Amino acid sequence: MKQITKWQADDGTEFTDEIVCLDYELLCGKVTKIMSAFPVPPEGCVFANGGGYLQLSEEVVTTVRNQILDLIATKIDHHWVEESRDPRIHTSWVARLVGDYNIRPLSAAWERLSCIDNQWREWGQPYYANNPDEGCQIELGTVEW
Repeated sequence: MKQITKWQADDGTEFTDEIVCLDYELLCGKVTKIMSAFPVPPEGCVFANGGGYLQLSEEVVTTVRNQILDLIATKIDHHWVEESRDPRIHTSWVARLVGDYNIRPLSAAWERLSCIDNQWREWGQPYYANNPDEGCQIELGTVEW
């Protein structure tokens, strides 16, 4: 039998290398700081099921998206990352990459960005960003810089 040592990040993710765990914690902090530009989304089924949206500004979304893409680029070398700086490129390209690489904080941030439609409205799930006419056309809040 062999004894092993593990380190656990604040989100519960476990590592066998202390430096890797510290790097992960640093990444989590960076993602949290970037995503703090967005409002806290409403809790509950109403928002998650298309019961309205948060109106964001193009400036806020573009800035946050590019900052998250900068972090993704430090972990994943793929041309889809750079191409996704163009907001016309569907978020599923990068969603596939961060999902395949299983980088939890980046996946969570990109999932939230995937909930924003082409009118800068954040919905409770990507389905409504892709099908905004299916959701209630009720603005639950506005965020601008």
